[in-house]
Amino acid sequence: MDVVSWANESFEISNDFVYKGIKEHEALPDEYVSKARKLAEQQIVIGGHRLANFLKSLDFSTFKNEEEDDNKPTIMQLLNASLAVMMRK
Repeated sequence: MDVVSWANESFEISNDFVYKGIKEHEALPDEYVSKARKLAEQQIVIGGHRLANFLKSLDFSTFKNEEEDDNKPTIMQLLNASLAVMMRK
């Protein structure tokens, strides 16, 4: 998991496409909107895969849910654990 490379990819996209040739107070060409939509959909898929891989890498076995008998972690515990791991990297 290399978040710096992810940030660099996003920067390259914004530099090479998002802001290229765009002028303030002018409507976006239909071709630009179409390409932007496709690019956004691709980035959403990539982000989903990265999130799935990140969640798979976490160890939630130490979290217990006091409200259920099977001791599965709550969604808030999972989110807090995810954020804690991300902040350490």
